[in-house]
Amino acid sequence: MGVSLAVASLGLAACSTSTTSHTSNAGKRVRGGTVTTADVAEPPNYIFPLETDNVNTAPNTEMAGLLWKGLYQLSPVKPVLDYSKSIGNTPVFSNGGTVVTITMKHFKWSDGKPVSARDVEFGYELTRAIGPLWSGYVPGGFPANVKAFHVLGTYKFQIDLTHRFAATWFDDNQLTDLVPLPQHAWDKTSASGAVGNYDLTTSGAKKVYRFLNSQSQQMSTFATSPLWKVVDGAWTLSSFGGASSPTIFLPNKRYSGHRAIISKFEITPYTSSAAELNALLSGPSSLTYGTVPTTALPQVKRIDGEGYSSYKVFSYAVNFFVINFTNPKLGKLFDQLYVRQALQHLVDQKTDIKAFQGGLGAPVYGPTPPYPASSPFLSSAEKTNPYPYSVSAAEQLLKAHGWTVKPGGTDVCHAGGPGAGHCGAGVPTGLPLVIPMTVASGSVALTNESRLFASDAAKAGVSLQLKMEPFNTAIAIMNPCTPKNKSAPTCTWGIGTYGGQGESPFPNSSLFFVPKGSDNTGGYDNPTLTALVKKIHFANSVANYHAVANFGATQLPYIWFPDPFQVSILEVASRLHTLPGTTPFNATFGDFTPQDWYFTKG
Repeated sequence: MGVSLAVASLGLAACSTSTTSHTSNAGKRVRGGTVTTADVAEPPNYIFPLETDNVNTAPNTEMAGLLWKGLYQLSPVKPVLDYSKSIGNTPVFSNGGTVVTITMKHFKWSDGKPVSARDVEFGYELTRAIGPLWSGYVPGGFPANVKAFHVLGTYKFQIDLTHRFAATWFDDNQLTDLVPLPQHAWDKTSASGAVGNYDLTTSGAKKVYRFLNSQSQQMSTFATSPLWKVVDGAWTLSSFGGASSPTIFLPNKRYSGHRAIISKFEITPYTSSAAELNALLSGPSSLTYGTVPTTALPQVKRIDGEGYSSYKVFSYAVNFFVINFTNPKLGKLFDQLYVRQALQHLVDQKTDIKAFQGGLGAPVYGPTPPYPASSPFLSSAEKTNPYPYSVSAAEQLLKAHGWTVKPGGTDVCHAGGPGAGHCGAGVPTGLPLVIPMTVASGSVALTNESRLFASDAAKAGVSLQLKMEPFNTAIAIMNPCTPKNKSAPTCTWGIGTYGGQGESPFPNSSLFFVPKGSDNTGGYDNPTLTALVKKIHFANSVANYHAVANFGATQLPYIWFPDPFQVSILEVASRLHTLPGTTPFNATFGDFTPQDWYFTKG
């Protein structure tokens, strides 16, 4: 499942390589204590763990991840499933790889009921009911690649697949989509209605989903609704503070995994990264766990002296500007590869990283996260910039394709239509090179990088009209235009960024390359790339992924951009530790697990 990373979120993104180890047992372990973290993003606005793409944000997924546990968990240190930490045992494949049989460990819901195969089926049926709106949707992927789901017992089920799929891709990108949901509490169509088996018919499942979806948007009842009290994760939601007061999680006393040692986990909203920095400078009594903004990296040594240990954290993510290929006025312009190449030449990634990210991070040249650098998925085109920063190169491309270039002004197409030396099919003579640019607000680095992009583009006569929008507004705007809404104001966006895109361990590019993929919010559609992506699904070959990555890096379905959250400095109170063998603060993969944290006696 792709995850849209909320700008300036909790700093809970996947990460690796620390400056300090926190898995030692130095000092006497203490039971209890409150961990406070900072949140300078917009607060969660959705709680149901099956999200549509417009609410698939880091704050929402992080909150749901504390309350509900997917069937399979990833290893914190390598991109494989960790069966020891999962509800599901190792899957057994038969019938040529087209049948998967899974037995489950005996977990319980917070009300004492078993987490059962029927609950997994319920989650599957609701995912089907959401259809293309589901955040993990890809045509032909889960759940469409399931022919039948069979409950074989309380803790055992079987899935019949449409095809035999590549094992690595299927395990990391499909089995991880299986989510047990409490059928005995949620299989209802109204608050006062009785629980039934409505999900077992298509119409019934849609009614159940509509009810749960409506309830999930009522933020005032997140901590009080009986629906959301039934959890199988390590935490329960005690109070929801939104943007004005702390959101508090308490340990789930019936959690079937390792139960929390700390007594409370608290997410405190801060109005800005500067306010979070001030809290860190005040010491761990104000904030246990926080992130240093890149503008304040020289303060790290001082903060450590206040009683913290610092970690260099790496997000497994990429960043880009989405291109609206469905824009009724500019779509044909964006169809021209030379236009995308010119825009890519105007992205000064080295300056972005040096000036706005404190020198932390790496350029992004394609769909594969640049960290770790040893990743086998990084392709040749992603290791060396195919379109290095050059205003003159952008100008030459435009001049060669029928544009009158006006540095500092606005370029105009003087030779519209197809053919050599012309602007391209569907691009009319007289069209000014003016592109609306939507950027999610909240991150100083992302704002400054976007402003530099607009400034450098202006040098080549490309007018990028920057408009900052709140994060939730930005992701609502950046969706494909359709015949029904092409005249709406929301269809005027040209390019936009919301601050990064999380990747699964085996990069699932089908989400944002394949037409109608849930993260393909710009409507890109190239049959060659779609065919290359599908090869990944059916054969365990890194070469297949390299073909996709090279195509993405050179054909530019997106304008690649450095991720302002790629690398950051996490500050953790020196008295706070993680249990040996659990997910460390600096894990590359795996879930965020504060239940595995503990304080030592100060």
